[in-house]
Amino acid sequence: MKNKVLTYLLAAFVLIIWGTIFYKIFFHSDEMESTPDIIVPTMVSEQSDTTHDYHLCLDYPDPFIRVPMKRGEKVKQAAPISHGNKSVASNKNRTSPSNPTANAPVNVVWPPIKYEGSIKSNQKTTAIITVNGNTSFLAQGQTFMEVKIESITRDSLIVSYKNQKKTIRK
Repeated sequence: MKNKVLTYLLAAFVLIIWGTIFYKIFFHSDEMESTPDIIVPTMVSEQSDTTHDYHLCLDYPDPFIRVPMKRGEKVKQAAPISHGNKSVASNKNRTSPSNPTANAPVNVVWPPIKYEGSIKSNQKTTAIITVNGNTSFLAQGQTFMEVKIESITRDSLIVSYKNQKKTIRK
């Protein structure tokens, strides 16, 4: 008995909704028959005196970083890359020309290297790396811009540059 009453109430509710829809479609068609506004194109001079300055608001968190940024925390700006003088090693670590036999460690300036990810097909793994803004696909043992790939893992990359090794993480 209770189910029949509920069924009749729901059927009446459905009929009211559909009746309202049909009423608006068929009897209020005068709103739809109004002519649309005609847009007249205007001529704009090619020489515009106004200049627009656009500023990007980059205070939102990066969606691709796994560690979420706290609300209100400012985005860190990347340090500008200098392409002018490649050898920026300090004078302390250089060997003096008067003493060429000194075994002082050579300070190697690494280019900016970014490990973008890896692609695994069958048994070959290829790393996607960016060196000085240039992206390349390299397998283990290959060299790109004097950077040699020693080992490729899922989350890190071991590279060598001028006989020094370094681990690069994603």
